Amino acid sequence: FDLPGGDIGVYVLKPDGTAEARVVTTKPTLNGWTPITSGVTAGERVVISGVHKVKPGAKVMEMAATANEDIQ
Repeated sequence: FDLPGGDIGVYVLKPDGTAEARVVTTKPTLNGWTPITSGVTAGERVVISGVHKVKPGAKVMEMAATANEDIQ
């Protein structure tokens, strides 16, 4: 999601299942994918659907990614 000042943000799930907003750095989008180069670490769970409904600190219902959403 877009943040004031031109930054890009994502919501990361904390261990208690609540959302935390993070500023990330990305590379240009290619074939519909936008690589994140900093701001999250391997293994962290990132909200990829319904982002417009999430607020910082909100409880998020976690679901497994479908084949089209699964990121390797």
